[in-house]
Amino acid sequence: MLTMEKYHFVPCGYDIDIATATNNQGASINMSNYQHCMFIVQYLDLGAQPHRLYVHSGATDGAMTSEVRFTWSKSTVAQAALLTDTATQDLFTAPTKTTTATPYLAVAADQDYFVYLVDVDVEDMDLANNEKWLTIDFQDTADAGATGQAIVIAMLTPRHAYESHATALT
Repeated sequence: MLTMEKYHFVPCGYDIDIATATNNQGASINMSNYQHCMFIVQYLDLGAQPHRLYVHSGATDGAMTSEVRFTWSKSTVAQAALLTDTATQDLFTAPTKTTTATPYLAVAADQDYFVYLVDVDVEDMDLANNEKWLTIDFQDTADAGATGQAIVIAMLTPRHAYESHATALT
């Protein structure tokens, strides 16, 4: 079986501008047919101010009702320019789980050009309140002047294996 048949890939955001507002979210994903989501986040042009990365669940597309705990890991070095081989560019730090008290990842400005893996298990979503939509959010806390962009692709694991995937965006 091909990898593309095992997983569903969803482009969630190209050039998400962290300076646009307090909340700068990617496309919401309907997780009804999926059991797991890994957001792959590439940062670029981060400014001097930090921001926070949140994952939210909601009952409708775009709703960010509940904060969802997640596990994250980041590349051990910044991604080098194209056609430049850096020996450890493909290595990542040990996974870290966010807590109920701190359900976000604080991203410092010096993380420019790093890649983050953000793992979300559907069981951590508020399914009891029918919150089946998942949204990644880059928050400029208190509009403190965070800048930069993020590119986000989600890799979803289906609940059941099947040949063609239905959209996760509606």
